[in-house]
Amino acid sequence: EIRNPLGGIELLAGLLMEDKNLNKQQRTYLYKIQEEVQGLKAQITDYLQYSRPMPADPVPVDVPSVVNEAEQALLSSLRKKNIRLEKRLNTSTIRFDRQHLLQILINLFSNSVEALDKDGKIIVASDAEGIYVQDNGPGINEEIKEKVFRPFFTTKKGGAGLGLAVCRKLAEENDARLELHNHQNGGVVFHLKILHSRYTQTKGLNHAQNRSHT
Repeated sequence: EIRNPLGGIELLAGLLMEDKNLNKQQRTYLYKIQEEVQGLKAQITDYLQYSRPMPADPVPVDVPSVVNEAEQALLSSLRKKNIRLEKRLNTSTIRFDRQHLLQILINLFSNSVEALDKDGKIIVASDAEGIYVQDNGPGINEEIKEKVFRPFFTTKKGGAGLGLAVCRKLAEENDARLELHNHQNGGVVFHLKILHSRYTQTKGLNHAQNRSHT
């Protein structure tokens, strides 16, 4: 019931943004409205997801399509700070709950956007070990690196402290683990570490499908 009016506000702000006669200040106000609405929607989703069971329904998921969908969800925030999202996806398919993966990526991208200044960069990559989200922000204090995954722990003003806790819970539901590291060149790297069996099952399924069409 709360998300419906928020969606209406976001939609109307988006429609107003299409007006070519807007001045810079008006456009800034509309960006701010969209940003705040997205933040409220994310907090509502986090509260709901953490307070109820989140059983996974793992299926073969196309990683690039989910990455693109997560990017679209945060497009206005990325554009506002002129943040570039670089994709280095060497694994096209994994076995995972699609909605869970989308929520994890949206949360991780959002964390990076908040940590970055203008003209920053986010890299999303994948390989046989899982999916990585790296930024070139200030990094994280080693003393609180594990605390950020605890429910209600936050260093953000007005933050709920549930985003990363939800992400780790979603990862565990899919037999995966979400880890956080400081990168040697600055910034942080989130690693969604997926069990090797997830890739093996997906490859086996793809191989079987290919054989059935020959």
